[in-house]
Amino acid sequence: MMAGTVLGLPSCTDLSETVYDQVMSKNYYNTKQDVINAVFRPFEHIYESIVRRHEHEELTGDQLITPTRGTWWYDGGKWEKYHYHQYDDINQEDWTNEWEGMYGGIGQCNLVLDDLSQLNPSKFNLSDSEFDSFKAQLRCMRAYCYLRLLNSYRNCILTTTSDQAVNEQPENRKQVSPQVMFDFIESELRDVCLVALPSKIGQSGNGGQQGQFTKAGAAALLVRLYLNAEKWIGQPKWQECIDMCERITGGEFGYYAIADNWYEPFDWNNEAMRENPYAQRDPRFYLTIVHNSMKWPADKEVEIWEGGSNGLPLTNATTTGYYLRKYVNSSVSFEAGAPTTKAHHNWILFRYAEVLLNYAEAMVNAYDDITFTNEKCGMSALQAVNLVRGRDGVKMPALSETLSPADFLKRLKNERRVELAFEGHRFWDLRRWKELDASKDIYGVKITKGEAGVDYARQLLDTRSVDDKLYFYPIANTELFKNDKLKQNPGWK
Repeated sequence: MMAGTVLGLPSCTDLSETVYDQVMSKNYYNTKQDVINAVFRPFEHIYESIVRRHEHEELTGDQLITPTRGTWWYDGGKWEKYHYHQYDDINQEDWTNEWEGMYGGIGQCNLVLDDLSQLNPSKFNLSDSEFDSFKAQLRCMRAYCYLRLLNSYRNCILTTTSDQAVNEQPENRKQVSPQVMFDFIESELRDVCLVALPSKIGQSGNGGQQGQFTKAGAAALLVRLYLNAEKWIGQPKWQECIDMCERITGGEFGYYAIADNWYEPFDWNNEAMRENPYAQRDPRFYLTIVHNSMKWPADKEVEIWEGGSNGLPLTNATTTGYYLRKYVNSSVSFEAGAPTTKAHHNWILFRYAEVLLNYAEAMVNAYDDITFTNEKCGMSALQAVNLVRGRDGVKMPALSETLSPADFLKRLKNERRVELAFEGHRFWDLRRWKELDASKDIYGVKITKGEAGVDYARQLLDTRSVDDKLYFYPIANTELFKNDKLKQNPGWK
């Protein structure tokens, strides 16, 4: 009755108003810079995934731990949960972060993509190709988020719109099959991103493209997708992986080459590190971890032996006998009382060395021959691995062509462990190879110093339980409570 009365009144007053205290889609996009800001706003979720990469994919593996030292680094048992794969408390915020963070990024990408679909690029002095490239940035980032979700949870929701009325429809609140998700990621990267994204320019760094997706970045995502296809959808995609690697190494997407200096992607100044003084170990060992007696970060030797200046029983001393060097800025002093300094740092998502190792794994699985080549595949699996091992600054002996495919795969798996240490690959790799059981025992080195000198003894630090449900993470109960259409992954309650 009231509604009818109001509608029947003469329209003598305009009750519409202009919104001044909110930024809406209709009043936000006024300049080209507004478009750029909106496009790259969701990219914070890629940075956020670096944290998840460390916690969910390295601390759960067998190479890196964050042990409790006295009363330090307990944090409510957080680090122990990662180490022991204690995901039973799946209400825990740490296990919801990946799901929430990636879907948060996907939601932002969908929102901006929907906004851009309503805009005329000429209004912002943008060409159609520039506009398409911006949209491809968002679609590539969305594919990156979905790839991480597929790897972590396998059974996920697929959404491509910011329209909540559409997203809330019952059929859209259900998980799609891994095959549907795989096909979506593949088509987005292959049919859109490889077409519309820019190629790398020049033979040095990315320059103005730093921090953006390029064609090679999309191709590297496709390589990871194909490499893990058998694990995710039960169907190997070795040849597709090989073909995409060939397109990268062949220069189709710009110039890329293996760096002479292995540490270059992680060196804060990208300058040559001083010559490695050791001859008996892989040089990458010394550039990845800090060991006892190493002169680092200054000229003073590190003393990790028990009772040493950097060893037990000091609070926060390592329990494994090693400290992390990779990612750490050597210009920052760790001496007590030294001033705290800040420095810009780039986190590496893709490396050319990874592409070569992915290629080698796909080749040996596809052809069961480490020296196989043909007109389409001009580099053998053996050549790809030896290219990584043989570059200047590493110069490790080449793997022999007499290795059987099985023995070569063992060496390749170790090569990935050395080359890609702490870069967020280890747990992916163990699950792809179905070798989680091999990661249950964690070893360290016990270092003591006596009159006869320093003694080193390998010691078992811990043994963890491993079962098949760990091949995919549980979906947090908070997500299940919010969406009754979701189904928990097998083995989890």
